[in-house]
Amino acid sequence: MGTTTSTQTYLLSEFPNTKCNVQILEAEIVAASLTVNLVSTPQLTGSSVVCTFEDLLTSGDVTSLDAVVAAHQGDDFGSTLIKANSTGQSENSTTDWVSKLSLTADPLPSGVYLVSWAIEHEMAAIVSGTAGQVRLTWNAASVYEDTWDLNQPHNFGGAIPMDLDAGAEPVVALEFKKLGAPAATVYCRQARLSIAKIG
Repeated sequence: MGTTTSTQTYLLSEFPNTKCNVQILEAEIVAASLTVNLVSTPQLTGSSVVCTFEDLLTSGDVTSLDAVVAAHQGDDFGSTLIKANSTGQSENSTTDWVSKLSLTADPLPSGVYLVSWAIEHEMAAIVSGTAGQVRLTWNAASVYEDTWDLNQPHNFGGAIPMDLDAGAEPVVALEFKKLGAPAATVYCRQARLSIAKIG
């Protein structure tokens, strides 16, 4: 029998900055811990990026890959790059914030840093009057929040530049909770955080 491979193709216009660094994208896909491995580094052909995998992707893999693309900035990483990921599923049935993933930097040189994040969340079941909420925090302060009330995967991701003074030790985290009084459970998975010096 022959080997079955599959491809996923994205237009550059689907990337946040309409550009792609294929070596960095490869590392981000590997960090996403899909159930199927890449055959090789993604290929940039004209206005498209083609990712070839060793086998057919699951629907969950496609969702995670879409999230990687949505958060990919396309720039070369500078001399400083720190990252973390938590791919397994976590749950929260309370209205208190629970940390899914956090990243603490050692003292950094001054400069502009790109903070990137991605996470998948969903409700265990649709319950009227409830929803799941996820947020990105910077030194314990909420920066961005996302709310979702359906029992199907939903991606929350992006990137923001931060101008830091020398010696800064930022703490970035992804947290989640349930909204509303009725009993319900929020699931989170495929969480990724990175801080990269870009200027």
